[in-house]
Amino acid sequence: GTLNLPSGPVQPVFETGLLILSSGEALTLDADLNGVGETQLRSDVSVDYTGTIPVAQKFLIGGLVVGETTPRATIRSSGAFSYAVSVNTRIDAERLIVEAGEDIAISSDAAIMFVGGSLTTQTGRAISILAGGSIELGSMTLTAPGGAVTLTAQNSGRIVLGYTGLLTADSVTATASGRIQLSTNVNTIQAQLTGAGDVVVQETDTVDLMGVNAANGTVAATAGGTLTVTNVVAGGNVILTSLTGDVVLGSIQTNMTTGVIHAGASSGAIRAAASNFQLSGASANF
Repeated sequence: GTLNLPSGPVQPVFETGLLILSSGEALTLDADLNGVGETQLRSDVSVDYTGTIPVAQKFLIGGLVVGETTPRATIRSSGAFSYAVSVNTRIDAERLIVEAGEDIAISSDAAIMFVGGSLTTQTGRAISILAGGSIELGSMTLTAPGGAVTLTAQNSGRIVLGYTGLLTADSVTATASGRIQLSTNVNTIQAQLTGAGDVVVQETDTVDLMGVNAANGTVAATAGGTLTVTNVVAGGNVILTSLTGDVVLGSIQTNMTTGVIHAGASSGAIRAAASNFQLSGASANF
């Protein structure tokens, strides 16, 4: 049946051992899980966890059988998912592993900071991360094949996924007021930067910048394949690079006095889109 744990600490008997909480139906926890071993939360229906992420242990959410996924995983916290490392707070690499058959939703009233780890859901499902501050993903991998990933950093926060990390999905939507930096393997990108800062995208394959806005900064995008620019607005420069494909130019707006549009294709062509071709800026370099 349903397993519900009330608020309060849950301490493994052996701090260096293994704590497994499993349920054939819903697994709901409102508690802080303490220990330095490994914690596994397993359910064939859903895992709903509210509390702090353990400090120095591997944290796994999955199905009852190792290797299987749970249909739905939700992690929430009233503060940051973190532990103290000097001034910064973050979760160490590979400590948070979430495997879900349906959507993954993570939210925090404060910043969310990961050094590594992974969030994986099944085909067509979604991953969403909402933070009251910055979203720092380090070398984390986010995998939602054929699905959507949504990243929202509030209160002057920024979104950074390092070049050693990777976001794989059909689409990604990122909203922040600081910097947005993404390492992706997606089909479409939408990024909205409401404050000062740059939008930087490193895409492994072909991608379409459906709507990217850095009204007070630069937009820089590099694609392994064809880079299509449907709609980009920047207060500074726009820098577009394709390593093996074309650069297809749609609507690009930069500062009419100082903004420069740079486009380069190492082994392809730079060409106008069939529709919506409009360039605005001080100059363009192809």
